[in-house]
Amino acid sequence: MSLWLTGLHIRLEKCAQLFVFISFIFCLGGCQSISDEQSRLNYFLVGSYTNEPDQGVYLVSYNESDDLLINERVVVSTTDPSYLNWQPTINKLYSIGRGLDKKSVINVYDWKSNAFTKLKTYPIEGKGLCHINISDDRQQLAVVNYTTGNSELFNINKAGLLVSRGQFTNTGSSITPRQRSAHLHFSGWDKQSRYLYLTDLGTDEIIVFDSLKSDFTPVHRIELTPGDGPRHLAFHPAKKLVFSLNELSNSISIFKILQNGALLHVSKTNIMPAKVGDQQNLASAIRISEDGRHVYVAVRGENAIYGYQLMAETRLQLINKVSSGGLHPRDFNFSKSQKQLLVANQYSNNVVIIKRDLASGKLFTTQSQLQIDAPSYVSYFN
Repeated sequence: MSLWLTGLHIRLEKCAQLFVFISFIFCLGGCQSISDEQSRLNYFLVGSYTNEPDQGVYLVSYNESDDLLINERVVVSTTDPSYLNWQPTINKLYSIGRGLDKKSVINVYDWKSNAFTKLKTYPIEGKGLCHINISDDRQQLAVVNYTTGNSELFNINKAGLLVSRGQFTNTGSSITPRQRSAHLHFSGWDKQSRYLYLTDLGTDEIIVFDSLKSDFTPVHRIELTPGDGPRHLAFHPAKKLVFSLNELSNSISIFKILQNGALLHVSKTNIMPAKVGDQQNLASAIRISEDGRHVYVAVRGENAIYGYQLMAETRLQLINKVSSGGLHPRDFNFSKSQKQLLVANQYSNNVVIIKRDLASGKLFTTQSQLQIDAPSYVSYFN
């Protein structure tokens, strides 16, 4: 009898061990599924033009597995946070906007415990604050005013706060009715964080500054074709190339970045048949895939997203174009996997998912969208 009980005990012990092992395998599979699910979940920050006090910067989630977009919540309630710069390594968000007196400001926020807390507000001289950017080494920040054609440069201290370094005001004009004065529209650095580039839609210039110099004065001025209206730049992730999206001529100019920061014109691609001063169709945003092979642009009016392949560093070849899924696509950006673009359509108050084939760069429309009032900027939020 004792032998029988001993054998039964051994058999039961082995069954328990087998159950634990099988449970572990299932748990491992389940954990892997959860991990895969988490990897398919994307978060974005969406800036906007606000009309109500409870609007501002939105946190949006997108699940690649079920193609679902969700407006999670407003994470910053503020006025007109139309362009943002999120710095994940220091958990800081830098936003342009308007203060209580309706004047232009930069707001700095700290991300902690799943919420943004405002650290400081900096008033900005001028009107029409439209763009904010930070160098890759996170040492400097620049903003530009469209209406008054001026820019302000800041150093960033260890706490992520700003110290003004200088101001620059451009002057001049060009050939279309929108170019009767200077209209700065973009600020951005090369990949070495040395040379700062400003675009002036009003004077058809890209203006270059050397960050190593103590004074905030131009070292180069690159002239584009009269009537181009350069709006935004995109820097190639690996090659010394910069792409200028020209709003008024609906074109893309490619430049090679020289050793001294100057730009050498390489080629120009018309997005649509050239028509200088076209007020119906206006190019708005440009992005480059992380592998540097594909370039995408948005055009308002036509309300389309175009995809191009970079051919031998010298020209762009059209892949295809698709509808932006709304009216007035002001901005767009990639998902974490780069398999999707999230598009902000300002006038139709919606954000839309467009799918992208990684190998060919081809774009595909989807029905995935959500309503957000006057979205103007999109950034991946990791």
